[in-house]
Amino acid sequence: MITVEYKTFLLGKDNEDNGRQDALAVNAPLSMFAVADGVSNSFRPDIVSRSLCDIFTREAGGRLAQWPAFCEEVLLPAVRQIWESEVKAYFETLSGRLLRHETYNYENWRVGASTFCGIQVDRADGRLSYAVIGDSTLFVNYLDGTFGEYNSNPRVTGENGEDITEYSNVTSAVLSDGSIAGEWHTGELALEGVGSVALMTDGMAKWFQKRCAGGEVPFDTLWNLSGMDGFRALAEEARKGYEMDDDLAVILVRIAGSPEGDGPADVNLFGRKWKNSHTI
Repeated sequence: MITVEYKTFLLGKDNEDNGRQDALAVNAPLSMFAVADGVSNSFRPDIVSRSLCDIFTREAGGRLAQWPAFCEEVLLPAVRQIWESEVKAYFETLSGRLLRHETYNYENWRVGASTFCGIQVDRADGRLSYAVIGDSTLFVNYLDGTFGEYNSNPRVTGENGEDITEYSNVTSAVLSDGSIAGEWHTGELALEGVGSVALMTDGMAKWFQKRCAGGEVPFDTLWNLSGMDGFRALAEEARKGYEMDDDLAVILVRIAGSPEGDGPADVNLFGRKWKNSHTI
């Protein structure tokens, strides 16, 4: 039987653990994971990123194969309703100069926006389904040392010939008015030969991609950190060298074993439990 262990890290620009405009969510019983990155040039993008992650992990289980219908009928209307309700409540708390400032911002942007990456791991059938929009990214690390990279941003050929993402300030996103800018990237992967996957927003993805393309194993670097203190120290050092920016949301998932009926239930490709991880 396939087993799943996961770790999460969430850090804002000013080392705030709530992630500021980034968000993440986990539904362990359904093996669902999601990260989202609120787009800075929009109004209250944190509401969009948080609601995307919450709705996906709570309601999208088993529905990724019908993603266009789920997105149109459930996800986008719910995001719009939550954003409008929370923005209204937010304005009711403001007065004076701050009210004028936020009214100007609202009239300037009108909508909130967020990129998104969500997956569901089917442990019985040994498959992973994903839905991604924008430059939030799913990395797949294979046991043979290769990696895959999935998002809806443009692709380029890296220095070593890899097909990798061109990260930029232009990205597709979910909008708070119930629409999307750009297109969804959805699909399904067999878990055979997969050692781990990582979901992350763009501030972290650029750092991760560079190391994968250089033959390193950045997943292990992150997995072996000593909790949030270790992650914060790594982020501070990388930011000094301009290798990371923005808010950071990361979910690491280790996968071991075989689908039911294909091998012993106690297979563990990594030989040991990992400190501070959660096992499903």
